Amino acid sequence: MLVNKASQEWLLPFAYHSIVFATAQKLVGFHRTHDVPDEQLSQRLSLIHNLYIGAGPEHWPTRGDLLYSNDAWPMTVLCRIFWMCNNLQSLTLLHLDQNKWQRLEYAIPASLRRLVLGPIHGPFHVSHLTKRPQLEHFTSVDSFMRDDEVVDAVAFPSLKTFRRMSNSLTNGVASFCTDQVECISSSSRLERYEIVVCEAGSSSGPVIASIESIIQQITDDPRIGVSSIGSRWEDAIYDEYCDRRRQYFGALLHVTLVGYIQPEHRCVNRIGNASGHLAWGHNQALRLGDPIPTVNHHLRIQPHHRPSLPRLPVHFRQGPELVWPLPDNLPCRTRPTRSGGASLGSRGLRQMGRRGKRVFRRSLL
Repeated sequence: MLVNKASQEWLLPFAYHSIVFATAQKLVGFHRTHDVPDEQLSQRLSLIHNLYIGAGPEHWPTRGDLLYSNDAWPMTVLCRIFWMCNNLQSLTLLHLDQNKWQRLEYAIPASLRRLVLGPIHGPFHVSHLTKRPQLEHFTSVDSFMRDDEVVDAVAFPSLKTFRRMSNSLTNGVASFCTDQVECISSSSRLERYEIVVCEAGSSSGPVIASIESIIQQITDDPRIGVSSIGSRWEDAIYDEYCDRRRQYFGALLHVTLVGYIQPEHRCVNRIGNASGHLAWGHNQALRLGDPIPTVNHHLRIQPHHRPSLPRLPVHFRQGPELVWPLPDNLPCRTRPTRSGGASLGSRGLRQMGRRGKRVFRRSLL
């Protein structure tokens, strides 16, 4: 499919934000394409925020070959990808041999905030990560951890939640996690230590109650919790990856238009007093959407003379923002829509000045 440069730049965040690597061939091919002298290609890895690496859940038609104790894992390629993903925030790394994790510790990016490892991930010390990411959420799946590893994790200054997941109540992992709740007292910053029993059926209720009773005998720390889910941990972890992807796409489509108007241009104060407020000011960015009492108003984006750019129905939303520049030669007009919002198109109430700078801001949820 052929698209112009502006459309391509617009679509790149969608394509790169969340990526699944279930096969070694896909990992190697991706690395071969992007780890090149061409900065335009290599810099795209900075758009990656959410990675899922490892064989998929068992119900997938083709799970992939990145399985435990499989020699197919391209470790050098994996290190190079981690090294270049300098904005990576969430990493799910499954089925990696426990003896290979230490080869990756130096490459884990400093931007990482969420990490999922397992099953049987081997020795893990947050403090051993060379780039010192400010990890906030760590999930250990079906893995035994030594007491010193648990203490190292819960005492890490930025860690907020520590979750232990297991598919079975009989393999000893759940009871081992229960015994280690005493290690939580060494941290005053940890917000939650959670033991999650997966594939919990109707017969697992008494066993879970027994675990809770044992924890109460050891400590009354309210940060410790036990929960159960009916699905396997593989499905739950993949669903969480998909949720982060959907959340980002939803945030990307909650777009705020901001106008920078030169002093010599007269500007419109507000359009639509009761709904879909559009505010402009002299030499300052005024956010469209702040006064909106609900999120049910719509904005259509269609820069003038650029019919190839997609029209995106979006909702107004408040929150932190990222700047998304548009070319300065795109004249934009605004007009109310039947839904009570505003439309950005070729006809409207007011055209911005030629010297006005337009930017899109993506509101994050």
